[in-house]
Amino acid sequence: MICQNMLQGCAAVYARYSSDLQDNSSIDGQIRKARDWAEKNGFIIHEQLRFIDEAISGTKDRRPGLDQMLAAAERGEFDLLIVESLSRLARSHVYASTVMMKLVYVLKIRIVGIDDGCDTNNSNWELLAGIKNILNEQFIRDLGKMVRRGHIENLMQGFSAGDLCFGYKSEPVQENRIRRRNQTAKKRYVIDEEKARWVRKIFDWFVNEKRSLQWIAKKLTQLKVPKDNRATTSSWNHCIVQRILSNKKYLGVWAWGQKRTERNPITGKIRCVKCSPEEVKSYTRLLPELRLIGDSLFTQAQALLEERKITQFGKNRGLKQNISCSPKYLLSGLVKCGICGKSFYIGGRNRQYIYCQNHRSGGDCENGTQLPRLLAEKLILQQVTQKILTNNRWIDAIHNAIKDSILKNYNVVLGKIKCKERAVIELRQKIDRLLDQIEDAVPIPELRQRLEIRTEELNQAEIELQELRSRSGKTMPVPNRDWVLGKLSNLEKVITGAMPSANIALKKLLDTPITVVPIKIPEKKRCFLRGTIRFRAGKIAATLTGNELESENDFVEEIVIDFKKTTYRDKQRQKVVDL
Repeated sequence: MICQNMLQGCAAVYARYSSDLQDNSSIDGQIRKARDWAEKNGFIIHEQLRFIDEAISGTKDRRPGLDQMLAAAERGEFDLLIVESLSRLARSHVYASTVMMKLVYVLKIRIVGIDDGCDTNNSNWELLAGIKNILNEQFIRDLGKMVRRGHIENLMQGFSAGDLCFGYKSEPVQENRIRRRNQTAKKRYVIDEEKARWVRKIFDWFVNEKRSLQWIAKKLTQLKVPKDNRATTSSWNHCIVQRILSNKKYLGVWAWGQKRTERNPITGKIRCVKCSPEEVKSYTRLLPELRLIGDSLFTQAQALLEERKITQFGKNRGLKQNISCSPKYLLSGLVKCGICGKSFYIGGRNRQYIYCQNHRSGGDCENGTQLPRLLAEKLILQQVTQKILTNNRWIDAIHNAIKDSILKNYNVVLGKIKCKERAVIELRQKIDRLLDQIEDAVPIPELRQRLEIRTEELNQAEIELQELRSRSGKTMPVPNRDWVLGKLSNLEKVITGAMPSANIALKKLLDTPITVVPIKIPEKKRCFLRGTIRFRAGKIAATLTGNELESENDFVEEIVIDFKKTTYRDKQRQKVVDL
């Protein structure tokens, strides 16, 4: 221990820089400034009390140098902490205030921010530190907005925004103007022919040779095909192959901004959230010069991927599946408590009961009734089979839902095609008028620039029109009633079959989770559970077709099941009721 109530004037310094664009000179400058201040004010900074963090953001609450400094403070090794500014401690005003309060009031350590003019020995230090910490956090927010604005500006000008994928690279654009200091050169997207040929080979293997995703990944690994520059391993897996097969950038449709980051102001951790479809659409670019795959080949690949999804009740060949997390029982994750809303867990000896974990763990839920798992599975399968899968009324409702949705989607696509055709005609007329003016030598400023803009708009409109016509030609035909009946029969076999397909198929079939509530048995202390299952024709139709469907006349029904064993007395009572 260096100094513990022994050396008066024992000080520590904490220095940090946050970006790889900076270097160690930033740390040296901070330490030099702290040492000069300490010498002028009669303090000593020992070598062991220099705590630094290199290339670590101040928004993070866990930093090696900061943790070491706090540990040394708790051991009483110094009584003064010097920083260049309070932003070195943290860029979050909540966390910075917490650290400062602990150091000053709990550990009795003085803090000095040289550039901020903040000294905790002054009476107004809390006000000044609070304002500085808020400004430091606002700086990070403003910086994020400026970075995003820069990306959007690059997009609008046709430059790269860093959203490259396998098969492409970026190269600097030759510019005559002088760039400012630390300003990087603008870049544009180009095709990386070395990797692009592997993209075409992957589509050929998958579509034409009918190879599986696992086979393709293994083959790419054996051939030592280089992955994306951001990859951390050299081996391929089926998830990467699937992302390549479903990436619309290979068609020349480049979307940007599907997700944005949000920072937790307390911990500094970052998470991604999805952006709205309208925002994503506004930043989607059509780059036909970057097209690697034809429309027909890409459409066939998507159809094959759909066939391999679990929604088609087959083996999961196209999606990543964690075997340890696969459902082992039919009702895993499908039953919830009607009192507290929590999911029921499967437990007990040999996993024979389903119960509310909130009640079992001592929570505020009063639902302590257990549900026999095998009994629940038996009764649910009986009701689903009798009242849904083999019921003529439901077969007709599902058939009507599929038919209405297909016709509605087809009409929507036809309407878009007509609007786009009118737009193409108008653009061609505008271009003809501009050409006439150029031929007549009419002196209109920026005439040729307007012609280029209209020509580019016409090319984009024609590409969109071609995609719409392709969609209209690939619209699913209206199935007959026998087709629906066959699909329901197949669904019944899957639900009564092996796991985990049975659980996933039943989950796709249900509109909402099975809700159970305890029902008191007259003249007895115990209760039984009553479950409510909700079915919707549109949801079942979407499950059968593998596509999201919208039907105006959606048929909905709720089925109530009493989960209790039928005794001999119950059977005799039921006979009397039937008579």
